[in-house]
Amino acid sequence: MVHVKPVRVPHPDYGARYVAALDLLVEPGRQPRIDPGMVAATLGLTPGESQVALWLAEGKTVADMARATGHTKNAIYWHLKQIYQKHHLSRQADLVRLVLSIAELD
Repeated sequence: MVHVKPVRVPHPDYGARYVAALDLLVEPGRQPRIDPGMVAATLGLTPGESQVALWLAEGKTVADMARATGHTKNAIYWHLKQIYQKHHLSRQADLVRLVLSIAELD
C-alpha cells in the first residue's frame, strides 16, 4: 500500500532541503510498529489526537480509551471529531486505514 501526503511546510528533519510530498509504504499482512511522533507529525495531530488515532488503529474501543485516560467517552469522541475534520473523514475505519498506512515497519 502506498500513501502519499502533500507537505505544505518545510520539515528539515526529513533530510531533504525541499519536500513536496511524503511517500509512505506499508506491506500488507505485516504487524506494524506505530510511532506516535510520526503519526502526529505526518497527520498534523495534537498529542491527544495522535494517541486516540493510534489506539483506534490498535483495536481499542472508545470505552477502552476513556478508561485508560480517565476521560469521558465524549472527550474521546471530541478528539475523533477533530481528526475527522482535519482529514475530511467520516468513519473510524477510514482513520484506522490512514494511521496504518503510515506505520513504521520492522
